[in-house]
Amino acid sequence: AFTRVAGVWIPSYLGHWNEAAGLSLVLFLAAMLALEPILYCLAGEQHVAMFDERCDAGERVIFPYSVMSTAAILLYFMLLTDLSVISTRVSAYVLVCGTVLQEVGLYLVGLTFFVLAFACAICSLEHDSGDFRGVPASGLNLYKISFAMFSGRGYGDLDDQPALLIGIFAFVVTSVVFLSNLLVAQITCAYRACRQDMLGYARVIRGKI
Repeated sequence: AFTRVAGVWIPSYLGHWNEAAGLSLVLFLAAMLALEPILYCLAGEQHVAMFDERCDAGERVIFPYSVMSTAAILLYFMLLTDLSVISTRVSAYVLVCGTVLQEVGLYLVGLTFFVLAFACAICSLEHDSGDFRGVPASGLNLYKISFAMFSGRGYGDLDDQPALLIGIFAFVVTSVVFLSNLLVAQITCAYRACRQDMLGYARVIRGKI
Protein backbone atom coordinates (compact mmCIF):
# COMPACT_ATOMS: atom_id res chain seq x y z
CA ALA A 1 0.00 0.00 0.00
CA PHE A 2 1.11 3.52 -0.75
CA THR A 3 0.31 6.89 0.77
CA ARG A 4 0.56 10.26 -0.94
CA VAL A 5 2.65 12.80 0.96
CA ALA A 6 3.23 16.26 -0.56
CA GLY A 7 2.35 14.90 -3.99
CA VAL A 8 4.75 11.96 -3.73
CA TRP A 9 3.61 8.35 -3.31
CA ILE A 10 5.52 6.54 -0.56
CA PRO A 11 5.02 3.14 1.09
CA SER A 12 2.45 3.34 3.89
CA TYR A 13 4.77 1.76 6.44
CA LEU A 14 6.99 4.83 6.27
CA GLY A 15 4.20 6.72 8.03
CA HIS A 16 5.51 5.24 11.29
CA TRP A 17 8.60 7.05 12.52
CA ASN A 18 10.42 3.89 13.60
CA GLU A 19 10.00 2.31 10.17
CA ALA A 20 11.23 5.49 8.49
CA ALA A 21 14.15 5.62 10.92
CA GLY A 22 14.99 1.99 10.15
CA LEU A 23 15.02 2.67 6.40
CA SER A 24 17.16 5.78 6.96
CA LEU A 25 19.58 3.71 9.02
CA VAL A 26 19.94 1.20 6.19
CA LEU A 27 20.63 4.02 3.71
CA PHE A 28 23.24 5.60 5.99
CA LEU A 29 24.93 2.22 6.49
CA ALA A 30 25.03 1.73 2.71
CA ALA A 31 26.56 5.20 2.33
CA MET A 32 29.13 4.35 5.01
CA LEU A 33 30.09 1.24 3.06
CA ALA A 34 30.47 3.28 -0.12
CA LEU A 35 32.63 5.84 1.71
CA GLU A 36 34.67 3.38 3.78
CA PRO A 37 38.22 4.86 3.91
CA ILE A 38 39.82 1.41 4.28
CA LEU A 39 38.41 0.36 0.90
CA TYR A 40 39.73 3.52 -0.72
CA CYS A 41 43.19 2.86 0.73
CA LEU A 42 43.22 -0.77 -0.39
CA ALA A 43 42.19 0.17 -3.93
CA GLY A 44 44.23 3.34 -4.34
CA GLU A 45 47.71 2.68 -2.98
CA GLN A 46 50.05 -0.31 -3.06
CA HIS A 47 52.18 0.43 0.01
CA VAL A 48 49.44 0.81 2.61
CA ALA A 49 49.16 -1.48 5.62
CA MET A 50 46.21 -3.83 5.83
CA PHE A 51 43.01 -2.12 7.14
CA ASP A 52 44.74 1.25 7.30
CA GLU A 53 42.45 4.25 6.76
CA ARG A 54 45.14 6.95 6.77
CA CYS A 55 46.14 7.43 3.16
CA ASP A 56 45.66 10.14 0.55
CA ALA A 57 42.57 8.51 -0.93
CA GLY A 58 41.11 7.70 2.49
CA GLU A 59 41.68 11.18 3.91
CA ARG A 60 39.43 12.66 1.23
CA VAL A 61 36.40 10.66 2.38
CA ILE A 62 36.97 10.52 6.14
CA PHE A 63 34.87 13.61 6.90
CA PRO A 64 31.75 12.56 4.90
CA TYR A 65 32.18 9.05 6.32
CA SER A 66 32.22 10.47 9.85
CA VAL A 67 29.05 12.48 9.13
CA MET A 68 27.27 9.36 7.92
CA SER A 69 28.44 7.34 10.92
CA THR A 70 27.28 10.06 13.31
CA ALA A 71 23.79 10.06 11.78
CA ALA A 72 23.69 6.25 11.81
CA ILE A 73 24.58 6.09 15.50
CA LEU A 74 21.90 8.62 16.40
CA LEU A 75 19.29 6.68 14.41
CA TYR A 76 20.38 3.44 16.05
CA PHE A 77 19.87 4.84 19.53
CA MET A 78 16.52 6.33 18.47
CA LEU A 79 15.39 2.86 17.45
CA LEU A 80 16.50 1.54 20.83
CA THR A 81 13.61 3.47 22.39
CA ASP A 82 11.39 0.59 21.25
CA LEU A 83 12.78 -1.32 24.24
CA SER A 84 10.77 1.02 26.46
CA VAL A 85 7.81 -1.38 26.14
CA ILE A 86 9.47 -3.49 28.83
CA SER A 87 8.07 -1.04 31.39
CA THR A 88 4.65 0.56 31.05
CA ARG A 89 5.75 3.71 32.88
CA VAL A 90 8.85 4.11 30.73
CA SER A 91 6.82 3.49 27.58
CA ALA A 92 4.29 6.13 28.64
CA TYR A 93 7.15 8.54 29.32
CA VAL A 94 8.60 7.99 25.83
CA LEU A 95 5.21 8.53 24.23
CA VAL A 96 4.69 11.72 26.20
CA CYS A 97 8.13 12.94 25.09
CA GLY A 98 7.15 12.36 21.48
CA THR A 99 3.95 14.34 21.95
CA VAL A 100 5.63 17.21 23.78
CA LEU A 101 8.31 17.50 21.07
CA GLN A 102 5.68 19.16 18.90
CA GLU A 103 5.69 22.10 21.30
CA VAL A 104 9.48 22.26 21.09
CA GLY A 105 9.20 22.38 17.30
CA LEU A 106 6.79 25.32 17.54
CA TYR A 107 9.21 27.06 19.89
CA LEU A 108 12.07 26.63 17.41
CA VAL A 109 9.91 28.02 14.61
CA GLY A 110 9.06 31.09 16.69
CA LEU A 111 12.68 31.51 17.76
CA THR A 112 13.87 31.31 14.16
CA PHE A 113 11.39 34.02 13.17
CA PHE A 114 12.65 36.37 15.90
CA VAL A 115 16.29 35.56 15.12
CA LEU A 116 15.76 36.40 11.45
CA ALA A 117 13.87 39.60 12.29
CA PHE A 118 16.47 40.89 14.76
CA ALA A 119 19.39 39.80 12.54
CA CYS A 120 18.04 41.84 9.65
CA ALA A 121 17.29 44.77 11.96
CA ILE A 122 20.79 44.70 13.49
CA CYS A 123 22.39 44.63 10.03
CA SER A 124 20.55 47.83 9.13
CA LEU A 125 21.96 49.50 12.26
CA GLU A 126 25.25 51.38 12.07
CA HIS A 127 27.73 49.64 14.41
CA ASP A 128 31.33 48.42 14.54
CA SER A 129 30.81 44.97 16.05
CA GLY A 130 32.36 42.17 14.04
CA ASP A 131 30.15 39.58 15.74
CA PHE A 132 27.02 41.08 14.17
CA ARG A 133 28.27 41.98 10.71
CA GLY A 134 25.98 40.41 8.13
CA VAL A 135 22.75 38.46 8.51
CA PRO A 136 24.36 34.98 8.81
CA ALA A 137 26.82 36.08 11.52
CA SER A 138 24.13 38.03 13.37
CA GLY A 139 21.70 35.12 13.22
CA LEU A 140 24.31 32.65 14.46
CA ASN A 141 25.25 34.84 17.42
CA LEU A 142 21.61 35.49 18.27
CA TYR A 143 21.09 31.73 18.40
CA LYS A 144 24.11 31.51 20.71
CA ILE A 145 22.57 34.17 22.95
CA SER A 146 19.30 32.22 23.05
CA PHE A 147 21.07 29.05 24.18
CA ALA A 148 23.52 30.81 26.55
CA MET A 149 26.50 30.00 24.32
CA PHE A 150 27.56 33.57 23.56
CA SER A 151 30.91 34.47 25.13
CA GLY A 152 31.26 37.00 27.93
CA ARG A 153 33.87 38.84 25.86
CA GLY A 154 31.23 39.39 23.18
CA TYR A 155 28.94 41.04 25.71
CA GLY A 156 31.81 43.20 26.92
CA ASP A 157 32.44 44.46 23.39
CA LEU A 158 28.89 45.82 23.28
CA ASP A 159 29.50 48.34 26.08
CA ASP A 160 30.75 50.94 23.61
CA GLN A 161 27.75 50.52 21.29
CA PRO A 162 24.58 51.38 23.20
CA ALA A 163 22.26 51.19 20.19
CA LEU A 164 23.34 47.64 19.41
CA LEU A 165 23.19 46.73 23.09
CA ILE A 166 19.57 47.92 23.30
CA GLY A 167 18.71 45.75 20.31
CA ILE A 168 20.33 42.73 21.97
CA PHE A 169 18.42 43.45 25.18
CA ALA A 170 15.17 43.56 23.22
CA PHE A 171 15.99 40.22 21.61
CA VAL A 172 16.84 38.64 24.97
CA VAL A 173 13.54 39.81 26.47
CA THR A 174 11.62 38.54 23.47
CA SER A 175 13.31 35.19 22.96
CA VAL A 176 14.89 34.12 26.24
CA VAL A 177 12.32 35.54 28.64
CA PHE A 178 9.07 35.41 26.67
CA LEU A 179 9.48 32.43 24.33
CA SER A 180 11.28 30.25 26.89
CA ASN A 181 8.60 30.75 29.53
CA LEU A 182 5.90 30.23 26.94
CA LEU A 183 7.56 26.93 26.01
CA VAL A 184 7.53 25.82 29.65
CA ALA A 185 3.82 26.68 29.91
CA GLN A 186 3.02 24.84 26.67
CA ILE A 187 4.94 21.74 27.74
CA THR A 188 3.23 21.74 31.14
CA CYS A 189 -0.25 21.96 29.60
CA ALA A 190 0.56 19.34 26.94
CA TYR A 191 1.94 16.97 29.57
CA ARG A 192 -1.15 17.27 31.76
CA ALA A 193 -3.43 16.75 28.77
CA CYS A 194 -1.80 13.59 27.45
CA ARG A 195 -0.27 11.92 30.53
CA GLN A 196 -3.24 9.71 31.42
CA ASP A 197 -4.08 8.92 27.80
CA MET A 198 -0.49 7.89 27.06
CA LEU A 199 -0.39 5.57 30.07
CA GLY A 200 -3.35 3.65 28.66
CA TYR A 201 -1.90 3.77 25.15
CA ALA A 202 1.37 2.36 26.46
CA ARG A 203 -0.53 -0.61 27.94
CA VAL A 204 -2.20 -1.19 24.55
CA ILE A 205 1.15 -1.15 22.72
CA ARG A 206 2.67 -3.53 25.25
CA GLY A 207 -0.29 -5.88 24.84
CA LYS A 208 0.24 -6.04 21.07
CA ILE A 209 3.82 -7.37 21.44
